[in-house]
Amino acid sequence: ILPGSAEDIFSEMLNVSVRFLPEGQILVAGKIPPDELKKEIQVEAQLVKKIQALSTPTPALAAPTAEAEEDKDDEQAQPLPPPARTEENAPSSSQVYRVRRIIIDPGHGGRDIGAKGFDKKYFEKQATLDIAKRVAEVLKEEDPSLEVFMTRTSDYYITLKYRCDFANRHNGDVFVSIHCNSNPKSKTTGTETYVYSPRASNRVAAVAAVRENGSIDYLGSMLADLHQSAYKSRSSKLAEEVVGLIRNRMKQHIRYIQKAPFYVLRQVDMPSILVETAFISNPKEEVKLRDPYWRDNIAKSIADGILSFRDIVESTSE
Repeated sequence: ILPGSAEDIFSEMLNVSVRFLPEGQILVAGKIPPDELKKEIQVEAQLVKKIQALSTPTPALAAPTAEAEEDKDDEQAQPLPPPARTEENAPSSSQVYRVRRIIIDPGHGGRDIGAKGFDKKYFEKQATLDIAKRVAEVLKEEDPSLEVFMTRTSDYYITLKYRCDFANRHNGDVFVSIHCNSNPKSKTTGTETYVYSPRASNRVAAVAAVRENGSIDYLGSMLADLHQSAYKSRSSKLAEEVVGLIRNRMKQHIRYIQKAPFYVLRQVDMPSILVETAFISNPKEEVKLRDPYWRDNIAKSIADGILSFRDIVESTSE
């Protein structure tokens, strides 16, 4: 399947993040320029107003959905706080963007074991929880003023909807979902990071999204896409900072930043990324994931990438 846009084509050719700027009718390859981040901050308020107008509830009777049934599976999870009032959370064009609440999402859990290791005895859910806990610890140590929340804190199952509701009701400023990659080719290696897009970068990205999303009701996807358009540049910048630190510190092979319609990235109202830390299906990378020292290093790289992103966007928004 060929890429469906100029962004995709040049991303494939150059192996870097490429974005189209409609105002100037130009393609930008490489890092997000500060002016683009500043412009995003200025227009975010207008987008939020549109979102609020479109999301006004209308009375209706509906049959129970599959997601409503799945909510029963979240009984072991932390109780969700009440929904926040949207008018209190809507940013204004003069409001300085701050990163104070960080949501860390360990992928899978409980009966959802995720991908299996090469020997079929080590599971993705184990690695993601441990790495996520280490990320949270580093963030709290580096900046005690930060509020860091984890969607799950032990080995139990939670739905994708719960993860998103958890992030949104805690008014997160950043959402990072942590996973392990898998591929039928056992020699495939590297760290791969995703940002949201309604269209996947390629066939592999599309398959990855389907694998993680499971069975999802996509009603309201237009509204969700409008939400994410407000955070596109920031999500890309967050991904750049995280993968840059993983590459430079750990010398881990980096597979360039991908785009895919992951449910957990689409449904959260904040900049968001999904990090596939390593290929658990590769025997050598499974050894890395089993090693507490390696998990500690990649957790520190992810945490410091988040802090670097915070410093950049806060200085830009000033």
